[in-house]
Amino acid sequence: MSRFAIANNPKMMANFERFEAEISHWVHPIAEAQPKTWMDALKNYRRDQQQAFFSPERIILYLDPLNEDEPFAPGAEWEREIFIHGWQNNEEINVPLEQLLLTREFEGDSWFKKTAG
Repeated sequence: MSRFAIANNPKMMANFERFEAEISHWVHPIAEAQPKTWMDALKNYRRDQQQAFFSPERIILYLDPLNEDEPFAPGAEWEREIFIHGWQNNEEINVPLEQLLLTREFEGDSWFKKTAG
């Protein structure tokens, strides 16, 4: 159900607000009992994710005209390099876009079929 549908119907909106209140009353004692433990667990999870996986921040695009004397002439060709700047293992790195692309052949009825190995 979309938030718009709830906001557009006062009765549904009131029911939803009651539901949120009931959920927060149920979760609050558990969350308050060990807030530091929960926060530490989240921090550890984030740290582990940053070490194991690449965390992208921005795109770096390098363009270089093949003909430096006439770079904007009609039909001028340019070389391009695209890097994704981010973090992994607490280090800033630039990874070529091609290295991050995952491609798969269409296997009959699905791209998502599990492969051996």
